[in-house]
Amino acid sequence: MDDVGAGVLDARYNMTGTYSAWLTKVKGEGAKARWLSSTTKRYFTIDFTSQLFFYAQSESQKTVSHPIRFKDIVSADQLPDAGSKSEHPFGFSILTAERTYELFTHSYQDAELWVSALNAARDIANGKVPGQAPSSTRHSHEFSRPLGVSSLSTSTSDCGGDHRLEDGRAPWEPPPVTTRWTQPAPVQQELAAPPPPPVDPFAALDALEELAGPAPEDSAATPVAPELQGELLKEARARVTGALTSKRSLQEIEAAVAPPPWRPEVEYHVTEVAEDEAPRAPFASSPDVVMADVPLSTVAAFVTGAAPEPAVGAVGMAGIAPPAGIGGIGGIAPPAGMGGIAPPAGFGGFGEEHRALAAALPAPAAALAAPVPNMEMAPSPPENNQESWDDPPVASAPLPPQAPIPPSFGDGNLEAAGDLETLLKLEACYWSISIALVEEEKEKEKEKEKKEEKEKEKEKKEEEEKEKEKEKEKYKKKKEEEEEKEKETEKEKEKEKEKEKEKKEEKEKEKEKKEEEEKEKEEKEKYKKKKEEEEEEKEKEKKEEEAEEEEKRFFRNNYPNIERLRCNVTSIWIGQDASSMITRKVKDFRRVKAPFSGNIMGFHSLATSKNRPETSGEDETRSTKQLESQSDSEDEEDSKNAVFSSCKLCSRNRELVKVLLASGLQMASVSLPETFVIALLRAEIWGHNMSSYMAYAAIGINSVAVIFGGPFGRFSDCVDRRLAAAVFAIGTFAPTWSLLIFGYTTAKALWISTIVKVLGSYGLTSNVMLALINDVTRVEDREEAVGLYYAANNLMSLTMTGIPVLLVLILRVIPNNPTIFLVVQVVLSTLCLLLLCSVRWKRKEINSEDDSSDDEDVSRARVCEATGSTSEAPKKTCKAWVGDRIRRTVRQFILPVRLACGNRRLRRLWCAGFMLMFAGQLVMDIGGQYFNQSMDLIPYGTKDELTTVAVLTMVPGQLLAIPGNLITGYLSKRGGPLYLLRRLVPIASILVTVGAFMAQVQQFWFIAVTVICLNYAGLPNVPLMRLVSGLAPPGRVGESLSAIGIAAQLASLIGNAAVVVINHHLMGTAMANPLWIYYPICGTLTLMAILPIRGTPYGGWGAASGIRQDQWVAVVFAHVAQQRWRKEIARRKVILHFVHPFSH
Repeated sequence: MDDVGAGVLDARYNMTGTYSAWLTKVKGEGAKARWLSSTTKRYFTIDFTSQLFFYAQSESQKTVSHPIRFKDIVSADQLPDAGSKSEHPFGFSILTAERTYELFTHSYQDAELWVSALNAARDIANGKVPGQAPSSTRHSHEFSRPLGVSSLSTSTSDCGGDHRLEDGRAPWEPPPVTTRWTQPAPVQQELAAPPPPPVDPFAALDALEELAGPAPEDSAATPVAPELQGELLKEARARVTGALTSKRSLQEIEAAVAPPPWRPEVEYHVTEVAEDEAPRAPFASSPDVVMADVPLSTVAAFVTGAAPEPAVGAVGMAGIAPPAGIGGIGGIAPPAGMGGIAPPAGFGGFGEEHRALAAALPAPAAALAAPVPNMEMAPSPPENNQESWDDPPVASAPLPPQAPIPPSFGDGNLEAAGDLETLLKLEACYWSISIALVEEEKEKEKEKEKKEEKEKEKEKKEEEEKEKEKEKEKYKKKKEEEEEKEKETEKEKEKEKEKEKEKKEEKEKEKEKKEEEEKEKEEKEKYKKKKEEEEEEKEKEKKEEEAEEEEKRFFRNNYPNIERLRCNVTSIWIGQDASSMITRKVKDFRRVKAPFSGNIMGFHSLATSKNRPETSGEDETRSTKQLESQSDSEDEEDSKNAVFSSCKLCSRNRELVKVLLASGLQMASVSLPETFVIALLRAEIWGHNMSSYMAYAAIGINSVAVIFGGPFGRFSDCVDRRLAAAVFAIGTFAPTWSLLIFGYTTAKALWISTIVKVLGSYGLTSNVMLALINDVTRVEDREEAVGLYYAANNLMSLTMTGIPVLLVLILRVIPNNPTIFLVVQVVLSTLCLLLLCSVRWKRKEINSEDDSSDDEDVSRARVCEATGSTSEAPKKTCKAWVGDRIRRTVRQFILPVRLACGNRRLRRLWCAGFMLMFAGQLVMDIGGQYFNQSMDLIPYGTKDELTTVAVLTMVPGQLLAIPGNLITGYLSKRGGPLYLLRRLVPIASILVTVGAFMAQVQQFWFIAVTVICLNYAGLPNVPLMRLVSGLAPPGRVGESLSAIGIAAQLASLIGNAAVVVINHHLMGTAMANPLWIYYPICGTLTLMAILPIRGTPYGGWGAASGIRQDQWVAVVFAHVAQQRWRKEIARRKVILHFVHPFSH
């Protein structure tokens, strides 16, 4: 970490300038390699000048990743201490609008400095003074603590925090602008009272009767004063509800109700008190009380006018609301002297204060006029001392102020009558309440009964379960008894089996005795047969010796033309009669067992050796007998070291070395600028569209290669092969030369180079370098030369790529300048052309001079047969001449296709090559983008990282492909190319599938593993191309190789089109890196290439397959084809002589 000091020199203190340091960053949840490593080191910088916070992967790196503006910082906070066991104990987090970063440093003080600096940076960007900025500590705690209901209702300081869990907002989204919340009013939680004890509804009446004493005999006894009646009711109610701690006697109650002296100002005072207490909350009756037979409107009207009473915990008589209208029914005040009657608890007082309040109440509602059921209402007295028309006049006299009201007899006191009316109503209310209580008790009894029934049901269930358990036990006992019985039966069966075994053993002993007797008889018969076979073998040996002598004579007489005869077996122009004869001979050879199959390889080696001296018959006999043992010893010596065999091959074919060097230089001059210049230019200019644009370019390259591949192959067969190779090499060098002309830093130069590359791909399908190697190499070394060709290409390309990587990226001796690589490419291309010119090669005619002249005569004869006569030839018009030229040109494009489709063997190889190269092209097209996306380098990868990926996609595969190609060529020579090709195809399919794991591993080293597997998946091309060149008709090697090249380019064309279409849909999916799907699909396509080469075509695979039977058929019956072809040439000579007597 950069330590620039503290205080004045640290930008985090001054809040000016920049400060950089190495911090450990925690990877995000979307990272694919999080399971391998959860953290990574990055170089972070906070810049107060540009107001940016960013990081890079190195101190010297100029490009940055994920710059964060100060405005986007929401908050920064220190992480809790992870303990001494953690690798990163000191850390802090940064919350932005997009995501949250967790970073770790070396000390707690440094983390605190970062937090203060980031919060100050946020405040500076928002226009605040850093010292006045709100602390971010509280916000960080709010983000880490989920909010609940209690946090919102009990604390007002949390209202301005983050409500992430309630409004559904993601943690990286900015908080919405909200107004300041007000503190909610405290909610008063009502405490539910416990259920009341059972109350007798008639207990109040019994208590009242006990207080009042026995009833007088005469109903017209002296009435009790209303005040005393009220106190008695209070005492009775208190005794019933249990509210009294001590009982009062009747004398104490009478003394308590003595009337106070009259004061006129009390009525006015009470009125004011009533008006002040009117706005208070109404009395809330208990919800557990049911008012039976009383309208709810009556209760409501009474409750509205009553003063609030304190809540009573127990539910009983204290919580019962009186009926509506008490204290002023119809506006009539209670009579004088009744103010002392105390209503039950909760009803308020019925004294003089309520008498004054009753006058201020409004008129009763219509519901108040409803009569109480089963009760008769007494008439109310007239208001304002007015007498009614049917009432007798009553004398009114003022009462003394403090004298009690005397008892009245006869007519009665009207005021006392009014109070009695209210008492009757109260009694009616008590009856209704008592009925409700009775119903409640009944309901409780019903509930008890239900509970008892449930308990009984539970008991029944338990009894049933016990019965079931008993039944289970009985069932188990039965099972145990049955098992015991089964065991007894099994024991009996075992005894029976033992008896049977004893019987079988006795029978076997008898059989053995019989077999011994039969064996003795057979041995005697075998001894007789051996003697007969020995005699037959002696006769066979004599026949084989005679056959060997015939074969030696054949090779002695036809050795000079043996190479041409082998080629003529697979020729398609030998004539219909000759071909039918060959097929008949092959069928006959398959029916009859060849008596000399053991010496087939010996005869084949005799046929292919060019330096065989003239020997006598005895020497040939010795050589043929020792040929098989000599070949085995040579195989053991050469198998010890394939590299030593390749060196011997180069010493025998010195011109082959020049061609290999030229081919390697050509590959290196193409791959060097592609790796260090063009690949970087594509990544910088094309970006995410790189794979699509490369697919478009590949489609153009494939189209040009397919169209011009056949004509260029025939062109290489007609002219000097070195010239054709030079023309092909110039086409591959042109794209890099265009960068030198038009520049190498602009998009225009990149597009021009791409177009030139498309136009210069006319020779990609011809494989002209391989055809030139086939020309300059001996016949017996061509299998191994093909593997050496691929190995040399990889070695030269690796050398020319690895040296720049070592000097530029590792040692950094040479700067990474594109101009240097372009100049080196020009030098390499010049050396390649000079080596091609220095190759000493004289074109060999396949036939002798006579045969070549015969071919010319045959061609003329074909022209004469087509035209009909010589007189018509000079009469051709210009249009006919032009039409003939056009037909010939079109024929040049069609002939390679006809050759691949008409030959049975080439057709099978064409299909196999198409499947292999189609799968390889798909993987090659998406490889660069797949690796860059897996390493998360698009679009934030540095130049060094992109170069590293480009190098890893080439160097490891080319390095390890060198021994692979050498071993493949060596095995192809020893075991046969067809046998090796059939074994390599399944292995290649597995190697292609390995690339899919790159999406999960996401490491640079696994890029090298994937590239090595893909290079080894291309090893089947070595035996495939050898088979094509060996099975090609004479004089059409280049055309046959171009046919396979056309298959490769056609597969590439279809593959690129598929990449363009499929990538468009894959990149639109939600997958982070969907290109991994290509690898298992391409592995399956590679495995399907085994189908065309699994069987055997009609007539066999020919001598080049390495199968001994096919080699023998090709060598023996080629002589028949030669004879038939000579007869055909002679016939056509006669036709030409008579048709054109003066043509010469």
